[in-house]
Amino acid sequence: MQLKMAKVGVASSFGYNDLIEDADAWLLAKAVRDGRTIAQAVRDLYNGGGGLTRFSRYWSGRFSGNAEDAKFLAHNILTAADDAKVIAAQVGLVTVRGGIKTLPAMLGYDGLEPFEQGFVDVMLARTGTERRLRATYEANHEKYLKAARSRAARE
Repeated sequence: MQLKMAKVGVASSFGYNDLIEDADAWLLAKAVRDGRTIAQAVRDLYNGGGGLTRFSRYWSGRFSGNAEDAKFLAHNILTAADDAKVIAAQVGLVTVRGGIKTLPAMLGYDGLEPFEQGFVDVMLARTGTERRLRATYEANHEKYLKAARSRAARE
């Protein structure tokens, strides 16, 4: 189920940008709940280097770093039938954007389990990539900050 899920440059009902948006939204909301202003939370995430470990922090915070918790939450979001906004998202993302004619809740366990496990596998792959490429990410972030400071000084 990882063929299209959260892959860079691949059209999918849950693309890479969707995963980043999901992780960042959760991280920003948590920072605000923990007392940061939204401006501080955004600055910390994007300019303060928080994006370098977004998936690791999302994985450990939202899912307790636990595959079973991640599968449980993925299952709940795929099968929720009591929240109009979630149902609208299911219809829009799955049936319209994904081109699938069946809502996830209609698939049953055997049909959903590969998607849920695929989500777990994607999250584990992303957290592993962050650890392996940490030095590269930090160097790229420093280049970004240096360029931003240089632009600011010229203005």
